[in-house]
Amino acid sequence: MELSRLLLRRLAGITLASLVLALGLTALWTHLDIGREGQGAVASARLMAAAAHLRDAPPSQLPQVLAELARMREAGASGTGLRHLDFELRESDGAGRVLIPYRQTGVAARSPSTRITLAREDGRVFEIRLITNPETEQAEARERSWGMTGLLLLQGLAMLLGMLWVLRRALRPLDGILATVARYRAQDFSPRVPALPVRELDQVGAALNDLAEALVAARARQQQLHLRLLTVQEDERARLTLALQEHLAQDLAGLRVSTTCLLRQTRSDSQLHPLVQELDQHGSQLQQGVRNLLTSLQTPLEDVETRIPLAALLHEVQDLWAQSWQHMPGSAPDLHIDLAPHLAELPRELGLTVHRMIQEALANIRHHAGARQVRVSIQPSAGPEAGLECLVQDDGNGLADPAGAFVLGHGLAALRERIWAQGGSLSLEPGLPGAAGPGLGLRAQLPVKEQAHG
Repeated sequence: MELSRLLLRRLAGITLASLVLALGLTALWTHLDIGREGQGAVASARLMAAAAHLRDAPPSQLPQVLAELARMREAGASGTGLRHLDFELRESDGAGRVLIPYRQTGVAARSPSTRITLAREDGRVFEIRLITNPETEQAEARERSWGMTGLLLLQGLAMLLGMLWVLRRALRPLDGILATVARYRAQDFSPRVPALPVRELDQVGAALNDLAEALVAARARQQQLHLRLLTVQEDERARLTLALQEHLAQDLAGLRVSTTCLLRQTRSDSQLHPLVQELDQHGSQLQQGVRNLLTSLQTPLEDVETRIPLAALLHEVQDLWAQSWQHMPGSAPDLHIDLAPHLAELPRELGLTVHRMIQEALANIRHHAGARQVRVSIQPSAGPEAGLECLVQDDGNGLADPAGAFVLGHGLAALRERIWAQGGSLSLEPGLPGAAGPGLGLRAQLPVKEQAHG
């Protein structure tokens, strides 16, 4: 249903209910007015009957008749007797003695009046002066005015409350739409807006669902493109590694053999021997630099199988870790790797991501951390979906600028993009618990999209 039609229908119902209420109150006031007018007519008839009795009653009953007229006069003053009418009773004995006076003398001077003369057989003459009394009419007018004002206020309040209720009921599905938008802002595109009873809101929900589907598809395409780019990069690294091994590394090995021979031949020459020694040292440093470069470039991509033997790669990582400290001052930090048995072999891209993460983390530790202990843990992640958790922790100096660690161009930024392309997440956390230094932890959560076997 359209929102305008829904609002119109509900507002029409509220208006009809308010109209029925107003008609009911008006009918009640009319009924009360008719009842009061009837009481006034009865009181007027009783006044006429009492006046006739005053004229014809025996002298002994005159006090009771006068008392009855006085009671009628008081009843009129209290609003339960005469309506719109007041009277005054005089005895025409020359002095015009007033037996029952008006309630307000000013009314007699301003209002029209009628005189009724009652002559008795005993010679006494009474005069009843009837005068219109606007007080009851004024009181009724004020009552109607206040009543209508109250009714209008009540009707207006009912309309406002009704409109508020109608709008809240009609726009209640917006809460679900806003909650879904908040999830989309948090990069969670899984929720969908259900069918809504209001056509306009249902169209908004359908548009949001289409947008979420498009975003999911775009993210999947972006991740696939990123993975392809990473694969191309890995292939290029493999080709570069192979070229270095086949040419530069072999040439450097030949150069070292030649310098060794020269060292032996110039041992007795005090001028050439130091130069050859210096040349041999430069060759050794260059050879070690090439080895380090090969270590950083080394990947298992020469094997084009669809799965990666992660356990074997981690053994190589430990060996290369120990070798990288041979020409550095101090002893190598203790490196412990804990790998869950069923994760010893992983899908190719996932295994490469874990391998690269460990390489990047260990390179940072070697150059910046000053650590004594390093722990690497690769375990299944908790949750309903299959996945793994890779955690690298040390007890070193920590990270001075965590916010700048993921700036584009740094190794961690590239690593986070690789992990994101796998549908995972990368975060920083404290280092090894109980260590002297603050340390640093690097935690990756990665989904396993196919069953690993070991």
